[in-house]
Amino acid sequence: MKWFISSLFLVTLYFFGISIYLLADGTLVIVSMLALIFLSVVNFIFSIFYVTTSNDLYKVSNEMRKVMLFVKLMVIPFFVSNFLILALGTVIIALFPKTTVLTFFSTPILVFLTFLILLATSLFSIPAIILYGRTKELNKVEVVIHVILQLIFVFDIIDAIFLFFYLRKRKTPNNLNV
Repeated sequence: MKWFISSLFLVTLYFFGISIYLLADGTLVIVSMLALIFLSVVNFIFSIFYVTTSNDLYKVSNEMRKVMLFVKLMVIPFFVSNFLILALGTVIIALFPKTTVLTFFSTPILVFLTFLILLATSLFSIPAIILYGRTKELNKVEVVIHVILQLIFVFDIIDAIFLFFYLRKRKTPNNLNV
């Protein structure tokens, strides 16, 4: 189920990007944005339920670690293309001063939407980080630091990669008495 939600989230995310940049259809943008919000909330609720009701925390944490890395790596092309489009907007402002008003208003909106997408992808990571705190594989300070890193561009992906490999060398399931 977790893989299904994350895959559906990524398909919706890329459809959202296409609808904004290529189709410029306001209805599709709104529908895909609402779908992204819905999938993010469903994922977060499912993750919290999964973490709190599972008897096998080792299996759950291992699965969530894989999903976290999968989602973070799969959004890299989206964020790179988004950055390039925003950079192109900056160049257009420099070359064509009459487009300043249009680009001046659209750039903050796109940056805000990008941050919302970062928050949505972090909803795949934060429950996993909390679970690792619950299993005592990360202490409270590490949990707070990793959650904060998940809310900062670029550092979220670096942190997800670090956590994936760092937590792979983990305790055996017999040591997880929570």
